[in-house]
Amino acid sequence: MASKLLHCVDRFEEAVACSGADMRGGNPSPGNIAVSHQNH
Repeated sequence: MASKLLHCVDRFEEAVACSGADMRGGNPSPGNIAVSHQNH
């Protein structure tokens, strides 16, 4: 299962790179940041 997921992620990143975007270089918007509730 993990290898299938990684394959899908790789394909997605390739598609994004072909469009000229950089997924890893950007910062997420505040609404897309997961909040940990462990200490709350």
